[in-house]
Amino acid sequence: MVMRFRLERILMEDRPILQPFDEAAWAADRWTDRDALTDLLKDFRVQRQASVAILDRLTEVQWMRETTEAEFGTFDLLWWVEQWAAHDRVYVDQLQRLLPGPSTEVA
Repeated sequence: MVMRFRLERILMEDRPILQPFDEAAWAADRWTDRDALTDLLKDFRVQRQASVAILDRLTEVQWMRETTEAEFGTFDLLWWVEQWAAHDRVYVDQLQRLLPGPSTEVA
């Protein structure tokens, strides 16, 4: 959800400044009642499908929209989405190594 919220900000605001995401604080305070693997994977899939639906409709001009983040400086949406995809791939690869069976496959 965080990534899609950032995507929407980049598309709606002129050169937004993205704040660093505190993963430790989020993990400490999040609701954990739905932490079964199947629920987590379903949630991940739903979030990414919603994001891909937005990305599929972007124009060339929208792909070049710029944003800034203290950690990375100023960059365009295309670069950011490439980083996002690489970030997701790291987590999917970890799941596939750590968990048995086809249930870890993420579309």
